[in-house]
Amino acid sequence: MVEDHPVPGIGQSERPPAPRPTPEQILGDRFARGEIDEDEYGRRLKALHAGPLTKPCTATAPACGPSLR
Repeated sequence: MVEDHPVPGIGQSERPPAPRPTPEQILGDRFARGEIDEDEYGRRLKALHAGPLTKPCTATAPACGPSLR
């Protein structure tokens, strides 16, 4: 008896992987499920849109000029 096992690429079209959700979508999903409240959602959304975190200027951070301290 021969069993019929589908082999990818033979008679089937392979689907590309589903796109990964954006950080905003993940945050929205958490808010919708009630994992975070409206205030937390707003804070985290604001942080996402603020851009990458940078190191604070200190006396040992030579890249910071006097106008940035």
